[in-house]
Amino acid sequence: MIEVTMQEIEKNVLQLIQQAIAGEEVVILSNNLPVVKLSAIKAVNGERKPSVPGSAKGLIRMVEQESAPPDTDTTTTKKRPPVFGSAKPYLIHMAEDFDAPLEDFAEYM
Repeated sequence: MIEVTMQEIEKNVLQLIQQAIAGEEVVILSNNLPVVKLSAIKAVNGERKPSVPGSAKGLIRMVEQESAPPDTDTTTTKKRPPVFGSAKPYLIHMAEDFDAPLEDFAEYM
């Protein structure tokens, strides 16, 4: 890995790009902190392999909610399909006069 400052990259940009294409990683520093990394794209060298279905399996993690903790594995939990009548115990009884006007608002009607 080659580390260079912003001033050095201005002077030697073509040489550093050639080194990156050759396989070296070039890290550009700003205030002694790494800010950019140059590296070759494999397709430039003609070494690109064809995509294989499922090759990214295990590399991507889906999270259902933003509030889920990062260590929670939500990929294996399955949602149950809706079942007709499953909310029956949670039904709320409404009084027969639910739509009737309230006495407190009689003067506004």
